[in-house]
Amino acid sequence: MTLRARTPKAKSDRERLLLSAALNVFFSKGFQAARMQDIAEEAGLSKGTVYIYFGSKEEVFQALIDTLAKPNVEHIQTLLQTAPTVTQGLRMMNGFARQLIVETDMPKFLKVLVGESQLFPEIVADYHAEVINPTLQLMERRLDEVVDSGELAVPDTHIAARQIMTPVIFSGLWESVFSKTQTLDYAALLSAHVEALLCAWAPKDTTS
Repeated sequence: MTLRARTPKAKSDRERLLLSAALNVFFSKGFQAARMQDIAEEAGLSKGTVYIYFGSKEEVFQALIDTLAKPNVEHIQTLLQTAPTVTQGLRMMNGFARQLIVETDMPKFLKVLVGESQLFPEIVADYHAEVINPTLQLMERRLDEVVDSGELAVPDTHIAARQIMTPVIFSGLWESVFSKTQTLDYAALLSAHVEALLCAWAPKDTTS
């Protein structure tokens, strides 16, 4: 019999345990095939305990978005808004992205998202609305500001925001799918990409 978590800390710890177990199950079985019973077994808890915290696996997935993905948007916002320049902010963001890829479960989450995109488009839509779109909009606004100030000469900030995000998503998917076959130096990859963009966006000298 599973003992009920009594204190706020115990409840928080159990919820984190369940979310970690759920992500492992979604990653190995796929979201469609996963059952609440599978999550319970992965966590070493009873099925009834899972239902105390989550009413369905859709609720579990939403909780993963809230706890695993949304805080990253807030951190990126802080980096871009507090860095002395956007150039420094993008370099700092790359360091954070590399940390997400190698030290957190974000690659697993991305793999689940891509794998279930056709069967559960509403899940992808929720993730796009709550994580991807706010991040892109934040980048666009910051790039618009530096174009106005003359720091960078970005021809299309809408496209540029997506250029910045592309290697991050690629790296996350590579880590979740191919890392056992071939590892990548994500820090070098992300750095090379952003430096190439910054070179392309450098203001042109029109005085000569």
